[in-house]
Amino acid sequence: MDTLKIATLNINGLSSQHGSQCWRRSSENMTSILLLQEFTQQIFTDIPGYTAHYNTGTSRSGSALITSDLLTLTNIIPLPSGLAIAAALGNIEIINIYALSSTNRHKREAFNNELP
Repeated sequence: MDTLKIATLNINGLSSQHGSQCWRRSSENMTSILLLQEFTQQIFTDIPGYTAHYNTGTSRSGSALITSDLLTLTNIIPLPSGLAIAAALGNIEIINIYALSSTNRHKREAFNNELP
């Protein structure tokens, strides 16, 4: 793979296969890595040529890394809250964080303490 294309998408709790179908139609064979935030259901599991690494923790919303099968992620580290997931791609570190709004102080403080 000569070019690494990364997309990020906050799906805001999208819970239907329609969302994964839309992404598939618009990005198939174009995106190497998709970073998802705020998913509530694992709806991106059936995309041919991609592998999904989900992190569903103590909150309903989670974070995920979806990668082309041409890539090999190592050292996949999910935060217990589900709000972040990290991995290595060779010497590149990928970190996907769903940062909560500052209006939710209690959860935000707990999340800040969870980050390394």
